[in-house]
Amino acid sequence: MHLSNIFHYFSSINFGFKYTGSNATEAAISYMELGENYCTSAVEKENNLIVKVTKEQQKNMINRNNNYIAKLIKDFEDSNINYDIVESQSYKELIVYADENFKPTSFAKAILGVSSGYMLNNILENDNQDWSVYLKIINCNTGKIVAEGNVPHDNIVFGEEEWRSSY
Repeated sequence: MHLSNIFHYFSSINFGFKYTGSNATEAAISYMELGENYCTSAVEKENNLIVKVTKEQQKNMINRNNNYIAKLIKDFEDSNINYDIVESQSYKELIVYADENFKPTSFAKAILGVSSGYMLNNILENDNQDWSVYLKIINCNTGKIVAEGNVPHDNIVFGEEEWRSSY
């Protein structure tokens, strides 16, 4: 599995980022569908998603993101008693304890979902244009590092060879 350049930050009025999904216009519509409690406007401009929020909407969006992050972490940890995700209050670090038997979709959803939640919260709380999340994947059976790097800047690889080396 590779994690490389998943998100790209793009400056905007309140917060924005280069949308790497299939359609930034659809993402803008999704933000607007959240309602007036979460954003004033959301538009696509040259495949960049620009979202404008008030202070109250900012708080609501951060709370929404935190609830989403908590759900992703709980779902991942519930999938195996040995799995754990250590959260970072600064949204700068993500430590994942797992083994090579994880369900790829569950693992990807947890890592990408928590990383994107961290990205949004970091932008919303700190107006940080140079956001990143340091990701460390640790073998839950041995405590050895399987892979680590900086999302979105590094190409983080944790395939069969990396797992084998962690034993």
